[in-house]
Amino acid sequence: QSSDAQKNIMEFLRNLGKKLQGRVLSSCGEVSSRVKGISSIISQFDSLIDKFPPLEKQAGSRFGNKAFRQWFEAMTQATPELISQNIIPENLKETNVVDEISTYLSESFGNSTRIDFGTGHEACFINWLYCLHASGILKEEDLEGVAFLIIPLYLKLVDRLVAVYSLEPAGTHGVWSLDDYHFLPFLLGALQLLGNRDLSPRSILDPQAIAENSSNVNIFSFFKK
Repeated sequence: QSSDAQKNIMEFLRNLGKKLQGRVLSSCGEVSSRVKGISSIISQFDSLIDKFPPLEKQAGSRFGNKAFRQWFEAMTQATPELISQNIIPENLKETNVVDEISTYLSESFGNSTRIDFGTGHEACFINWLYCLHASGILKEEDLEGVAFLIIPLYLKLVDRLVAVYSLEPAGTHGVWSLDDYHFLPFLLGALQLLGNRDLSPRSILDPQAIAENSSNVNIFSFFKK
């Protein structure tokens, strides 16, 4: 049985998909200062990786570089201030909104105890974006920038975290068995391609299709690594 919160988040995802449907990523127009603020937060999280290079792996260790815990701690400590500085309007800075939403963002990049990442962490990021929208911080006109700019930036950062720190998949084979770590690129990629007659699900296995569409279609951008 679904809750009102689940219904609202699914509707939020559908609205993001509508912004993408039938369009290419390069068609996104100018974005607001709010979207730029979120982009800045993600960029600063990305820069933190350089401060915590991976530790030398122990023999026989395939996953889980412990330097991720250092990055995660620094990211978590920086999150409330970065949110407050970059996206919270003045009339909300004296409220508890920053404390309420910071955990959703900091939990969007994996688990520092298990040193893993999976679809549940993606869900945290969507929940964070939904909270920003539901509280009026993100406006309806910001959703295009969220769909075209913010989510691809988030996925790019996560892919770097996985590569640098050898994050383990949260769940042996990925909860949906499409990918060990992700579901969001498949969902938004499918929504973006609704009505497209030139590309089919089989196209994601075609190197030429990936090369031709990687800069403009979410799902092909994801596969070009």
